[in-house]
Amino acid sequence: MDSIRYPYAMVGKFMNRTTAKQLWPIIKAYGDGKDVEFKFAGGYKWLSLDDPHWNDENEYRIKPEPREFRLYLQPRTGHVTLTPLPGEIEVIKVREVLE
Repeated sequence: MDSIRYPYAMVGKFMNRTTAKQLWPIIKAYGDGKDVEFKFAGGYKWLSLDDPHWNDENEYRIKPEPREFRLYLQPRTGHVTLTPLPGEIEVIKVREVLE
């Protein structure tokens, strides 16, 4: 799930069933100990949300886990591939940096 804007999700406003269904995975993930992020309306950067307060102007998401994968280096040629090729190879473990 990417991100969802939640209308009427702040305290003092009414929430319909559709909005509650959309919001539930975020609330459950937060309760299960996962990190939640938000960005301001029109914003471009996701920020950590330590104490959630749902605001209908913001977007919310469960913080994505960094992707991990392997690259394969052929030391003689210097070629790097996503799949191992025949011959001597060196495995490089890569983890995505999320900002």
